[in-house]
Amino acid sequence: MQWHRFAVLIAPTLVGASCTKNRGEQDLATTIIRFVQDSVPLQQTPDLTKFTVTSIIHNDGHRPVVFGGCGPEAQRNIDGQWQTIWTPICGSPQHASIAPGDSLTLQVTVAGFTVPGIEPPLDPRMVAGTYRLRFGISYSDSINPTDSNKLEALDSPAFKVYQP
Repeated sequence: MQWHRFAVLIAPTLVGASCTKNRGEQDLATTIIRFVQDSVPLQQTPDLTKFTVTSIIHNDGHRPVVFGGCGPEAQRNIDGQWQTIWTPICGSPQHASIAPGDSLTLQVTVAGFTVPGIEPPLDPRMVAGTYRLRFGISYSDSINPTDSNKLEALDSPAFKVYQP
């Protein structure tokens, strides 16, 4: 009899926790990232290595999608592991919101410098290969995520960076 009472008391808590987790996963699943091009050239000069990729981000959910931070990180697949090879430099965090059913086109230039003192420095792993972008996002009516609404990582599909 005690076990039955305990199960009746704890079941709503477990169901609620399960729904909360599933709702976050559902939100992530409704934010769709695709690229205008599936491969982009690596551009190099004596002072700079860079590539530019244009993404289209669509909010197919029912709540606004808030992008936070300074922009997406670039990660390269190295030996089957995604490794961050570039993080944007910015003076202050930025936020952008995408309303339900809306899209945003975002051009991201990933650049590293070989000149001492110019940021960000070139990561020697920034070479031709398979890349993805990692965005910081949250789902809220506010563009300022709070502790209860922390940024989550949303990874783009993979794309190729090639040496021309």
